[in-house]
Amino acid sequence: MKKKMMIPLVCVIVIGATIGGFFYWRETHPPRGDVDDYLIKQSENGEKIVGNEKARLMFKIPTGWIEEKIDELEGSMIIYSPETEFIKPRTFPLKTGCLIGVAAVYNKFYTRMDFEELKKEVSNIHYALGVKSENFEEITVQNYKALKNTFDTVEIGKGTVIYILYKNKLYDLSAYAAPENEKQCQQEFTEFVNNISIK
Repeated sequence: MKKKMMIPLVCVIVIGATIGGFFYWRETHPPRGDVDDYLIKQSENGEKIVGNEKARLMFKIPTGWIEEKIDELEGSMIIYSPETEFIKPRTFPLKTGCLIGVAAVYNKFYTRMDFEELKKEVSNIHYALGVKSENFEEITVQNYKALKNTFDTVEIGKGTVIYILYKNKLYDLSAYAAPENEKQCQQEFTEFVNNISIK
């Protein structure tokens, strides 16, 4: 039996960042974001709030969840449920639990990119991961047009990613779960996306 490959989390948690990296090479445009753009504050009632002023982005960390900053490309953040276990540190697929990733990638190319081209780039990445199925759906998030992608691959399992193109930015909101936690994770992700603020 072929042994399943452990995929480093930073390689797939932000597919948009991967796409962004490709366009940096193509456009010879240096990164503009940074992991330090994500600032974590605690409210009076104990809630943790993450703000990224440069990306005009704000979101709440679910109670009890763990947060990490990922210092790759332009930086991103992951948050995951307390029961989350990695088969190997910071790799997919997950052994247990639910993980949500957030990133904002900057590039002037995004001002003229449409969803059809984005679909092609994402599908190419999934192909390299052994795609079993994928679906794209145009939705609305906080009054912004968005592209929702659900997929299943040989190497990293199932995932859901929501892409929002706005001016020179690509927002990437993603969710990954262990098989037994899929339903709970989708509920958490839906609530997370419904409460995120992009201005």
